[in-house]
Order: sequence, then structure tokens, then C-alpha cells
Amino acid sequence: VSTQSTGSLYFIAIYKLLNCIMSDTLAARVIPLPETVAKRAATKVEYNAALARWRKHPRYTTTIARHFVEDVHMWFRTSFAQLASDIQSEAGDDLKSLQPAWFEKTVIPYFRRSLSNLEGHHNAEDRSIFPRVHRKYPETAEVCEKLERDHQQLHPLESIAFNPKYDIEMRANAVIEFYNFLDDHLRREEMMLVPLFLGNFTL
Repeated sequence: VSTQSTGSLYFIAIYKLLNCIMSDTLAARVIPLPETVAKRAATKVEYNAALARWRKHPRYTTTIARHFVEDVHMWFRTSFAQLASDIQSEAGDDLKSLQPAWFEKTVIPYFRRSLSNLEGHHNAEDRSIFPRVHRKYPETAEVCEKLERDHQQLHPLESIAFNPKYDIEMRANAVIEFYNFLDDHLRREEMMLVPLFLGNFTL
């Protein structure tokens, strides 16, 4: 079986899986629903198994696949994870105890800079990558649409985090949920794109 046909078969399998466990569009909720948390956990299990397979693939390091996962997406994961970790370390078990001045000085500037980079990445995906994937693989239409919608679902969380009219607990939760939602989104995105990169799809 050729690398191309193997990649295509693997992609179809992952595509069907994505349609089963794709997170819903309720991420604008500052506190996600239990079913959303459960879907994210299911996605993480499947993603970790897929990542282990990708790393053994002979084309993982010779195509854009490794760079996309372990450089580009990893930078976003690390950046926003650090923000969530800083908030939780500062607050302990009580987000209400956070000082607004600390949040404005420590969290907001870094959040804003990281968002600027993320928005450029999302624009490239929405305007170029997803349309190209859809044209070449029409069966991906639903997944591409959901991944694009994810980008829009992040905006309400950004607005809450930036707006001082909301209490500090809600703003802090918005940043934490932003990271958790983004992390899940990046996994689902990779589960669609990496098998294509390992085949014959290039950017």
C-alpha cells in the first residue's frame, strides 16, 4: 500500500472520528458544560494515540507536519497555558482573590500579544488552508466549517477577559477557558490536517 493511499485511508478514519467527538459550540460559556469537558477528554485520548503514530511516520519530519504540530501549534499552546497557569498560581483555589491591578499588569498585556499572533494564524487558516483542504477533499466540508466556527467562538471569551466591567473571577475564568478551548481546537485541527500532510497535501 502506498504512502498516499495509506494517508488517505487514515484521514477518512480520523474524519469519521472527529464527527463523533467534535466539541460543540458552547465554548463561549466561561464555565464549560460537563458534556463539553467529556468530549475534550475523549478527543485528547484519540489525539495522543494519533500523535504517537505520526511521530513514527517516515514523512513526519520531512513534511510540514512536525513543524505545524511541534513548533507553530506548540507555541500557541505554551503561551496560553502559561497564562492559565499564572492565574491559577496567583489565585490558588479562589479566583475571586485575584487583584484586578495584578491581572491588568500581568495577564492582559501577554494575552493581547499572544492573541495578535493567534489571529494571524487563524486568518491564514480561514482564508487559505481550509478552503484548499475543502476543494481537494470535499468530504471535509463539515469539519472545516466547525474548525472555522471555533475561531469565532473564542471572541466572546476575549471580550470578557479584556472588559473590566466583569468581575475578576469571570475575567480570569475566561482566560482559562480560552486556553482549554484552544488546546482542544488545536488537537482537532491537527487530527484533520496532519494525516493529509503525511500524504501528498502541501501548503
